[in-house]
Amino acid sequence: MEPSSETSPAAPLRTIPGSYGIPFLQPIKDRLEYFYGTGSPDEFFRSRIQKYQSTVFRTNMPPGPFISSNPKVVALLDAKSFPVLFDVSKVEKKDLFTGTYMPSTKLTGGYRVLSYLDPSEPRHAQLKNLMFFMLKSSSNRVIPQFETTYTELFQGLETVLAKNGKAKFNDVGEQAAFRFLGRAYFNSNPEETKLGTSAPTLISSWVLFNLGPILDLGLPWFLQELLLHTFRLPAFLIKSSYNKLYDYFESVATLIVEQAETLGVPKDEALHNILFAVCFNTFGENVNVIHLFHNTTWHLLIFILLITG
Repeated sequence: MEPSSETSPAAPLRTIPGSYGIPFLQPIKDRLEYFYGTGSPDEFFRSRIQKYQSTVFRTNMPPGPFISSNPKVVALLDAKSFPVLFDVSKVEKKDLFTGTYMPSTKLTGGYRVLSYLDPSEPRHAQLKNLMFFMLKSSSNRVIPQFETTYTELFQGLETVLAKNGKAKFNDVGEQAAFRFLGRAYFNSNPEETKLGTSAPTLISSWVLFNLGPILDLGLPWFLQELLLHTFRLPAFLIKSSYNKLYDYFESVATLIVEQAETLGVPKDEALHNILFAVCFNTFGENVNVIHLFHNTTWHLLIFILLITG
């Protein structure tokens, strides 16, 4: 049977709908609507899908002025268009983390870590290979250390539960998560080092400074806009916390650093990337900053005062 000569007619090309509006003013308006006007970021996009009758449209993304100089994006919100983002010949990912926002390099030792590099940059391949080496070198420890660490966790919870009738999970759960990562990646229990049990708190603080411009912490809108969305939180406020994390990785990641140097990545740059990979990629999505600060107007101010003390 010969194939049918009939083919589906190509869909007509459309100009991408949407508008970036008046520079400076419209990005701020869109930011306010993104965080406060539609109920949630998801609704921000849904409302525009309905408005433009398209899952591809132009819009401004937070944080905008004065943090992100160019907030203009084309949103791709369907399975057919989204794969374009993986075509490095069409999309440049240099100096981007989410939307058009990239955290300050002052929070990563002055380096553009792997997440901020475009695949076309030579350092991208070197650092990517380093991350794969870190995963591969820990492969024989992951399952045994997972079993050991989480057995400890749940046995401890059962003991507390039997004694008090209740047990809090969040804090000990985060402690266990970082203990597992230290044991799996570096064959080291961080609680037996100078870091002690402080890692989850230090990481949460650091992640807040990275993601503050795109977070909604439940503060009154005018306070949140002033503190988080208009200007970056000063990196020096978190430097001592970050240095404690850096010192830990410097003391335990010798094998990974040696591999980095064979790949042409200096020790200092390698350590900042290792820290980012372990701490941000693991705790960044799970950090409880929203729980810590939600609906409490002054907690952010108190937090900044505490970490400078």
